[in-house]
Amino acid sequence: MADESKIKSQRSAVRIRVTYLAAIFVFFGSGAIIAYALWKGDTTLAKETFNVVLPIGTGVVTYWFAGRSAEKVAEGSNSSTKDEGKDKADQGDNQ
Repeated sequence: MADESKIKSQRSAVRIRVTYLAAIFVFFGSGAIIAYALWKGDTTLAKETFNVVLPIGTGVVTYWFAGRSAEKVAEGSNSSTKDEGKDKADQGDNQ
């Protein structure tokens, strides 16, 4: 059981790091490229950079949030199956 908890903790840490790196790249890395392209007067490069980087960055961030939501749902269903011998009808709002 401790191994499972350790794996979940490590997985969460990796997701957090990847999300932060993607967000930093989307906002600062691509922002710098776009600003440089606009400074040079190359609006096509700025537009293409934005159109390429935005879906990648948002995809990574969305994956992290979707993964966390799925884990929370799984944890909630695991705790609801452990009803301590009570009928589900007797549990009130804990269903």
